[in-house]
Amino acid sequence: LGQENDLLSIDTFRGLNAALVSGIAQPDSFERMVKSLGVNTGANFRFSDHYNYSKADWERIVFDSRNKNISAIITTQKDAVRLSFILPTGLQLPVFVLRIKLEVVGNEERLHNRLLGLYNL
Repeated sequence: LGQENDLLSIDTFRGLNAALVSGIAQPDSFERMVKSLGVNTGANFRFSDHYNYSKADWERIVFDSRNKNISAIITTQKDAVRLSFILPTGLQLPVFVLRIKLEVVGNEERLHNRLLGLYNL
């Protein structure tokens, strides 16, 4: 966090011992995605969807992570926005944001029409 435009190679995360922080409806898919990148997930901090993080939450995440010898925290883009309001200026652990990009590589018109049909537009 704090260096929004720095994109890192997937290789940067292979073998990294990280804690995952998420407040999303389907945290399993986020966790599977991170593990598929070769990250060792030493802790998962799951919060309810649209969770409003507190400083106490962050302190517990850092405390528990340090006790498990975790070297970094990985979160979603959505959670990074929410966390940015409560993070201290000097982070005790690096925080990485998993950015996911969806690219439709075929049948774009069909997808567009299906979406319009779903929403009756």
